[in-house]
Amino acid sequence: MQTRKADIAIIGAGTAGSTAFHALKAAGKQVVLIDRGPLGTTCARVGCMPSKAALHAGMHWKVAKALAASATPSTQGPQALWSHARQTRDALASAAAERTRKAAGESLIMAEARFVAPGILQAGEQRIEAGAFIVATGSRPVVPKALEGVASRVLTTDTLFDLEVLPARMGILGLGAIGLELGLALSRLDVQVV
Repeated sequence: MQTRKADIAIIGAGTAGSTAFHALKAAGKQVVLIDRGPLGTTCARVGCMPSKAALHAGMHWKVAKALAASATPSTQGPQALWSHARQTRDALASAAAERTRKAAGESLIMAEARFVAPGILQAGEQRIEAGAFIVATGSRPVVPKALEGVASRVLTTDTLFDLEVLPARMGILGLGAIGLELGLALSRLDVQVV
């Protein structure tokens, strides 16, 4: 097993981890950035950027329907616009991942990290010894226990954009910015939202 030494090891290459990485590199520190993947920020992969793409698609369809009575109707229906929003999400996520790869270069280790001793991590086949560690592993959606009985039908922000076909109706749980944006976007794309 290869041993690598660093001043600081950062676990998580999302927004917080990448920001710390850049600041520490600028300060002249020897830093390694570890991420198990998928690479890219939550915002770009499953958060605010995809929700904005969905909002744009929804607004496009709303305007097309409003103008249909007095102008040439849009040839792009809600499903085509949703597909385009998904493609936009894919492009945003890929671009964010590529920026992280380029910025980190050889400092990036794509592996799951775990502490094996004080001051020592194992990441894949590498052992990392560092003077300090930053754990910036982010968060993931929580599905309430009350929904465990229907868990197979529950989508989260991590899985919503995997839908190839829009459903006829959907319930949105969560009144944060992304929940509200996605509820509005889906409603404008003719999904009955409750």
